[in-house]
Amino acid sequence: MYAGYGDGHICDACGETIDRTQGEYEATYDDGRAYRLHLACAGLWEVEQRRLSASEPPSEPRNVRATRDRVDLLSQEAEAVIQESLTFNR
Repeated sequence: MYAGYGDGHICDACGETIDRTQGEYEATYDDGRAYRLHLACAGLWEVEQRRLSASEPPSEPRNVRATRDRVDLLSQEAEAVIQESLTFNR
């Protein structure tokens, strides 16, 4: 996984644009597919991949894609955590 600042790609997890003020993570898998993700989405993606791979055969994870509803829910939960943490930093 590589990290840097966004440059306008669409996040493969939440579907939102990753702008230049946001961290962008890129994960490239053995099949050549690259996933670009926001910082929070990358963390959620990793958790979801681990959860899925724990319940599926080892050869499956590169082909596993979280459902849109699950990603939306995880994204909403991440946003709530981010907003809550901002109130503590003020």
